[in-house]
Amino acid sequence: MCRAAIRSGKDHNGTDDGKSPMERLNLKVGDMAIVDTSPTSITLQMKSNFTNPTNYTATIPYFNINVLVNGTLIGSATVENSTVHPGNNSGTVVTVLWDPYSFGGAKGKQVGAEWLSQFISGTSRALHRVAPT
Repeated sequence: MCRAAIRSGKDHNGTDDGKSPMERLNLKVGDMAIVDTSPTSITLQMKSNFTNPTNYTATIPYFNINVLVNGTLIGSATVENSTVHPGNNSGTVVTVLWDPYSFGGAKGKQVGAEWLSQFISGTSRALHRVAPT
């Protein structure tokens, strides 16, 4: 298992534009489909568009991150067999396993239900933390 921190501070060319690493990605999600369910989980597959703010290209055979809400683990997101180019990247398939109870126990179930309610009502649209696995 590889753990890597998302860096902050200067961007790739040494200037500080005041944006967080997540803001620089300009992540957009669309074409979402439910591909599996269980009594405690939903597996979603979606296409993402994002900006690679660096001058580097990377081939990614497998990438998985934990999905957290306010520090509580509620799921995971996976990208497989992808290539990331500098600038805009469109149509990258992401599989998200939303399973607050299995990942976070009773607290995860409560936090996950509260966040999902806020998301559906339009009160909250953001996951508060995402951490590499």
